[in-house]
Amino acid sequence: MCYHAPVGVAENIAWLRGLYARFDEDVKLLHRVENAWLPCKKCPDGHCCGRNSFISLQRRSNPFALEDWWLMLDFVRRNFSAEDKKQLARNIISKRAACIFLFKNRCSLYTDRPWGSRIHPYVINFSESGGLFPEGKIALPSCPALAASFGLKIDEEVIQSLEVMERHREGPLVRVKLKKHKPVWLLDASEHVREYARLAERRGPVKKEDLESLLALAEEAGGEYGGLLRIYVEMVFGLRRNVTIIPPPGL
Repeated sequence: MCYHAPVGVAENIAWLRGLYARFDEDVKLLHRVENAWLPCKKCPDGHCCGRNSFISLQRRSNPFALEDWWLMLDFVRRNFSAEDKKQLARNIISKRAACIFLFKNRCSLYTDRPWGSRIHPYVINFSESGGLFPEGKIALPSCPALAASFGLKIDEEVIQSLEVMERHREGPLVRVKLKKHKPVWLLDASEHVREYARLAERRGPVKKEDLESLLALAEEAGGEYGGLLRIYVEMVFGLRRNVTIIPPPGL
């Protein structure tokens, strides 16, 4: 069966793809300009996604959770092997804190990861964000690859207010002074956040039929273990709670 997103959802997905593409281009500029973030470019151990399941938290903080999940599930359907889907099922039943799409410390659907994962961790916002992240502040990363260079202990989180020293001539980057660290370039994602917030105001509630289409896609995308993936997505959207997930035979 070939799944197509409902019309309104498809329009939002097309917009998200464009936003993410533009955002990723800005991140590429940041990586060229600022060496401090190079460890993030090839994450050494999946620490951030291994300690916090950004995806499982998307429902409350992300008005486009349905669209983000559609992108992820469609990626799984088109790209995951039978063994990949089996690993995904194992991750679901493990009840681990890590993101279910983290395979051997690597994101298994990096190109189609959701907004909450995509903006982490070197982004600053100078506009009213609607709660997406603090205005004019940054939560310094505490992963093993970066903590020491930022004067932090591993798992220590420090939120700082920042003062802009200069702006980059080629794109939306700002150079700021941090405590216990030399000046560093960050991505000023204010325009991305404003665009996201404008569309979110018009998003409206998730329609029952759109959610049913998403759940059908989850079941189909997961193959033999699609039932587990559907249950997981239902739990993320608050449809099923206190469910005991029983592993299928052979898992």
